[in-house]
Amino acid sequence: LAVADEQTAGRGRLGRRWHAPSGACLTFTRVIVSGADQALPTIDRIMLSSAVAVAQSVEALIAPRRDRVGIKWPNDIVIDGCKLAGILVETFAHRARRAALIGIGINGEIPADALPADVGPITSLAALGCDVDRLWLLAELTARLDDMLAETDVERLAAEWRTRSTLLDHRVTIAHDGREHIGTVVDIDPQEGLILRTDYGQMLHLPAATSSIVCMTS
Repeated sequence: LAVADEQTAGRGRLGRRWHAPSGACLTFTRVIVSGADQALPTIDRIMLSSAVAVAQSVEALIAPRRDRVGIKWPNDIVIDGCKLAGILVETFAHRARRAALIGIGINGEIPADALPADVGPITSLAALGCDVDRLWLLAELTARLDDMLAETDVERLAAEWRTRSTLLDHRVTIAHDGREHIGTVVDIDPQEGLILRTDYGQMLHLPAATSSIVCMTS
């Protein structure tokens, strides 16, 4: 586990930038490595576990507002439509095994008037009126992340996601493999990604690593 107090050249999905002022955010990378007889989970499984863990941890911190914490697939934690946290998962070869880096960033003690206006609607724990103890949040989140990564009941994971999803049953446009697919989000597959029913009736499994939301129309 590597924890950073500050990030001046952070990177999110698809090369997007992430800036974390000193002392203001919780930013860390968790490393997991496949076992000698155990394969590394898919990126979609890791992303799902991570998103649920972050959402649960934020809910524990802001309990009176627990119904406001949402997951915007594949990697954003949102409150009232504003991004609070982001997740980046990358896998690579590690000697004879596979490894994954799980990067998580949560906007913490950034006042509402100091939030950047050029990166879309965002928020912070401070802007929500929460006192932030980054070490408490780190401990809470890593414990929940361990639990979600070790969870063998993938349906339980999917159910946790469904209760928080901001896309479920909505009509969206999703970019994947150089094409845009328009349809309704009907579910999630913990191993293979978002399930989209296109306007032509086709059921698509869209992996988190190579897909992105273009827009949500309804």
